[in-house]
Amino acid sequence: IGQGISMGIGAAIASEKAKAIVLIGDGGAMLGLAEMITAVSENAPLVYVLMNDQAYGVIENIQDAQYITQNPDITLQLDNFYDATTGVALYFVSVGSSVGGEDILASTPYSSTTINLNSLGLSDYQQYHVNVYGQDLVGLNSTTVSSSFYYFGSLLADMDNDWDVDFDDYSAFIASWPYVDIAPITGSAPYFFPNFDGVADAQDLAMFENMWDWSLQENGLQVPNYSVSGQSPFLRILNNQLVVKFPSGTKSGQVYFEYSPGNYSVSLLTTSSEGRLVLNNTQAGVAHVEFGDHGDSSVLPEPELHFGFQNLTDTYEFLRISYSASDGNDQIVSEGYNLLQTAPSTYRLAQSYPNPFNSATIIEFDMPATETINMVILDIRGRVVRNLIDNQERFGYQSVQWDAKNDDGDNVSSGVYFYQIRSSNFNAVGKLLYLK
Repeated sequence: IGQGISMGIGAAIASEKAKAIVLIGDGGAMLGLAEMITAVSENAPLVYVLMNDQAYGVIENIQDAQYITQNPDITLQLDNFYDATTGVALYFVSVGSSVGGEDILASTPYSSTTINLNSLGLSDYQQYHVNVYGQDLVGLNSTTVSSSFYYFGSLLADMDNDWDVDFDDYSAFIASWPYVDIAPITGSAPYFFPNFDGVADAQDLAMFENMWDWSLQENGLQVPNYSVSGQSPFLRILNNQLVVKFPSGTKSGQVYFEYSPGNYSVSLLTTSSEGRLVLNNTQAGVAHVEFGDHGDSSVLPEPELHFGFQNLTDTYEFLRISYSASDGNDQIVSEGYNLLQTAPSTYRLAQSYPNPFNSATIIEFDMPATETINMVILDIRGRVVRNLIDNQERFGYQSVQWDAKNDDGDNVSSGVYFYQIRSSNFNAVGKLLYLK
C-alpha cells in the first residue's frame, strides 16, 4: 500500500522486454507522485492504472475477494452454466490444493446454484481451488471451471485469535519469547504468508509491530476500561516530563490517556532499545504506548515510560491515565487507572534528598503560576555560595540539583547549608547537610 509507483519503476527497469502494468490507488499515487519524474527520466516501460479507491476501498475489495478468513466455510453462487437442449441437472463441486484437485472435498453433486460448503478441512496460509462442472439430463458434462482462494483461519501475531492485534496479544507474545516464530513473511497486511525459520529475532519483532499497526488502522483503537487491580505504577510530572514507572517484574506494559492539544504538548521520549520494543500510537489528543521486554531483565533499564509533557496554560486538571502491565507468565501485575494532577495548586519547597549527602542532592519545588524565580545556596553565615536558578521563568512541578560546588566550580566544605527560593509571590528556605 502506497508503494506502487516506486515498485513499478523497479519492475520496469529490471525487465528487459516485458512492460510493467501497475495498479495504484489515488492515495498511493499522491504519496509517490514525485517518483514519476524518475519513471520519465529512466524511460521506464510501464503503464499506471489509477483507481479512485477512496481510502483503500477498491484495493481492499479486490484483495479480500481472494481470501477466506476465520471460518472454513464457502458459499458458491453459480452463474452462466447453460444447456440449450435439456438444461443443467447437476453441478459437481470439488475442492483441492491444486487445480482440479479433490483432496479437500471429493467431487459432489448439487442441484442448486447456491451451494454452501461447510467445515472444510483447510489449513492456514494455503491456497485452494474450487472446481465446478455442470451435467445435463443426458449425462453430458461441461468444461470444468476453477477459482482459487487463500485461507486465513488466524492472523500472524494474533495470539488470542480474535482477529485484532492489541495489548493482550503483545503481552502474550512477549511472555512466549523466545518460543515464538511469525517471520520471515511475504505478502501484505493482514494476509502475510509465513516462512517459519524456527528463530525468534528482529524479523519477528518487526512482524508483530507491522500487524499491531495494521490492527489499529483496521479496527481502530479500543479505549481501555480497566478495573483497578495489583500494584499501581508510579506516576509523576517533573521538569516538563511525565514518568510512568511500572512495578518490578513487569515484562510488558501499556499506557493510555487523552488530553487537550490546546492545553498540553505531549510526546514520547522513550524509544526502543536492545531487548525492549516500544510500540507508539501517540497522536494529537491521545497518548497510547505499549512496550515489551524480550531481552535479559537483569541488564535492561527499569520498566518505565517517559513523555515530554508541557503545560501550555497556567492551569491544572486531573488526567485519567489508564495502564496495564503483565509479567513473564502473561499474568497481570498492575491494571487500572489513576487521576494525575497536571500542575500544582499551591507553592511548595520540598526537603532536599538525599539529606545528608556527599555528592549531589535534589531540591524540588512547585510553582502554580509562571513566575521569575531565584534559588541560591547559602552558608551558615547567610553568604551566597551558589546561584542555582538566576531570574528564570518556571511553572509546574520542578527540581534542581546541587553538586556541592560554589559558583567558581570548587567543592564546598562539609557543614550545614541553606537553600532559598524567591519570587514575587513565594519565599521559602530549606536546610541541608553536606558531608564529604
